[in-house]
Amino acid sequence: MTNIPAYIKDLFPTNPDWLYHPAAIDSNRLPAIRQELASIYHQIPDRHKWGSTTFNMVDDQKIIQDHCPVLCEHLQQMKILNWLSFIGFITVNPEMKFPMHIDNNPGEFEIALNIPVENCHDSYTVWYNAEISKKSPVPYIKTIDAEVENTAMLIDEASAVEIGRFSADVPAWININVPHNLVCSHDLIRVGATLRFDGLHRLWDKGSHIWSQK
Repeated sequence: MTNIPAYIKDLFPTNPDWLYHPAAIDSNRLPAIRQELASIYHQIPDRHKWGSTTFNMVDDQKIIQDHCPVLCEHLQQMKILNWLSFIGFITVNPEMKFPMHIDNNPGEFEIALNIPVENCHDSYTVWYNAEISKKSPVPYIKTIDAEVENTAMLIDEASAVEIGRFSADVPAWININVPHNLVCSHDLIRVGATLRFDGLHRLWDKGSHIWSQK
């Protein structure tokens, strides 16, 4: 795609040149996968009580494998299970706006596999051409049992021009180092899962025929 902001390649030299691709998740398995992910999410204490949005990180592979056998089998068939680093659960509180941001992890997790969990209808991941804000980065991730020191870069929303969007109710690979946010048009608490894989973006050209829909 040609509409990636030019400065992104300076910040993140290995960032892909696309915003999203629908993921090759079997639609017959998707309801079971969503139920498995919800079973983990609902064990997280205070999962709604952390700012305008909460990113709860689950990186215990035993928890993931015990609670998500259908998901893990599917990832194994896609030949990416061994690269799975963690699952993040993004809770969006309808009373507070989800901020535009860039996930601040150059060279590691520059793409994500997002899977809808609860109330993801009428919601979208939206990308922007926008300047990075001069404000300090914000705390971004917490684990099940403790907060983690991690940050996301905020965006100067006054400069933002939308360059693309995709339904958050459809499993998709998304580019997380282009300015983006989540836009909901309902007043329900929305929960999505985002799977992060170590360095997978570097292998995209070799594996995308397995990982994304044709």
